[in-house]
Amino acid sequence: MSKLPYCILFVDDEEVIRRRMTKTLETAGYHALSASNWTTGRQILETQQVHVLLLDLNLRGFSGLEVLRWMKEQRPSVPVIMYTGVGTIEAAVLAVKLGAYDFLEKSVDIEKLLVTVRNAAEKWELTEGLSNAARAQFGLIGDSASMKKLWQDLVKIAPTDEHVLITGESGTGKDIVARAIHGLSRRRSSNFVRVTCTVVTESLGTSELFGYKKGSHAKADRDEPGRFKMAEGGTLLLDEIGDMPLPLQAKLLTVLQTGEIEPVGGRVTEKVDVRVLAATNRDLKQRISDGSFREDLLYRLETFRIHVPPLRERKEDVRALLEFFLTNSIRRYNLSTITVEPGGVEAMMSYPWPGNVRELERLIMRLCILAEDSIIKRGDVERELGLQTDETSPPPSGYSTAKKSFETEYFNRLLQVHANNISAASRAAGLHYTTVHAKLKELGLIGNLQDTA
Repeated sequence: MSKLPYCILFVDDEEVIRRRMTKTLETAGYHALSASNWTTGRQILETQQVHVLLLDLNLRGFSGLEVLRWMKEQRPSVPVIMYTGVGTIEAAVLAVKLGAYDFLEKSVDIEKLLVTVRNAAEKWELTEGLSNAARAQFGLIGDSASMKKLWQDLVKIAPTDEHVLITGESGTGKDIVARAIHGLSRRRSSNFVRVTCTVVTESLGTSELFGYKKGSHAKADRDEPGRFKMAEGGTLLLDEIGDMPLPLQAKLLTVLQTGEIEPVGGRVTEKVDVRVLAATNRDLKQRISDGSFREDLLYRLETFRIHVPPLRERKEDVRALLEFFLTNSIRRYNLSTITVEPGGVEAMMSYPWPGNVRELERLIMRLCILAEDSIIKRGDVERELGLQTDETSPPPSGYSTAKKSFETEYFNRLLQVHANNISAASRAAGLHYTTVHAKLKELGLIGNLQDTA
């Protein structure tokens, strides 16, 4: 959902009510704005992002119903809650017909008011979410038909508590889709926990998922919760579910059927309240055929199925993704503005992207670090993607030499950006400090760097 609090605009000509309402909304965690008349309220709407409008039906000098008509024409995505101290059934019915989200009396109790405001704000989130800006909050970038359809499905599926199977090639953004489902659900205030099934063995997987009790094995000196307990009340993503060992699949199926887990060394089962999402880049039907995946588990997991399309099938989104990753890289590496020449954009648009969105993201990160004069040229893009075919150029050196050359140039630039601070450079590169330190030592780049963890 929104990283910032929802902004609620309250328009009423009675100062006492404005003060009371402002305090109520701010205490509930909202950003509250107030106006004594519609002229001021309209100015606020035209200069700030407002998520919900609370509007007095009987403003002095203005008709609340006329303001409602204006809102439906000019700000249709903003829910309008009408209220009045002298309401009639006829007025309420007319307001709702004109598009009001709800109609309340000024004497309504605070709890009902806050529930109505919260529901209206969430309605704005889902409606406005059809725009690129809202999708970008979850990293779902692009205006292609397939991305719009994917988002529309997410908006419908997320509020349910059903399991979802997310399919797609490696690098398409299945993890991002899973986080969006969590962020759009009622569980968003609880934990989102991710387990990578490719590294989970049968023996360790049971403890990893379900936890263990003190004394259950030699090193169990205390009770330890598993991933299901960590995700209590929230969402658990089982990434690369197709690689989960068969015996562990059977235990997972039992949990999905009963809603109970049995920690290793435990004598009783424990109830868990967790929504399970699963992601895979494998053909699970084929895995079932070759005996490496349970058919009954597949049926349990895919109450809903969402397929994330590969980037080559939505090439019109490359430009938007480029701008998104470029902005992120400039912020991440504390760079000045980076410009991509038109030829560089064309090279990216024509590339098939076998590594999908992840490959594009990593490319932009490298290009931003290595760019000369803060400009990314077509040749830079083609060189990084291995597209240069100039037969007059000398043949490339051996792999190890080329790799060392790239690493030396990359880390030199990274250190320059971060004032030779290894810790800052490590965080920017997304690598562990000891990994970067060892690499710098190998490349002979340690020198007088700020060697602090």
